[in-house]
Amino acid sequence: MDIAAKGGSQGTVALSYFLDNYWENYMDWKEYTSYACKNIAFIPAVQRGERKLVKPVNAFLIPDWELLGFPILDPTLGEDVVDDVVDILGIEGHPPTSQLVNLLETSPPSTESQACNWFRVLSSHIQGLCHT
Repeated sequence: MDIAAKGGSQGTVALSYFLDNYWENYMDWKEYTSYACKNIAFIPAVQRGERKLVKPVNAFLIPDWELLGFPILDPTLGEDVVDDVVDILGIEGHPPTSQLVNLLETSPPSTESQACNWFRVLSSHIQGLCHT
């Protein structure tokens, strides 16, 4: 994961190697769980239109969350990579309710238009949010 955290082509190759070989070589190694790697930013993500590497606990699968400023898995990743990242590293679909409440309390929408967009996203995912 340290090599993947370097980014660039070397990081992409390292992440791909890990994902391609996880079930055969690493499944029983506790150091390769998302919990063990939670402090290493190696997940390709997009946040506010900028590509970056983030920690597994900070990346989310559902693209709607980028509108609220949360990093989402880089949409240019192949579907197989996304499926593997979700299965192996436990990437969640949406931020925990506590993070959303914190966002609304500390950085509320600044315009009516932004508020409408945020609450559209929140309302479309309300069922999933009630279980976190």
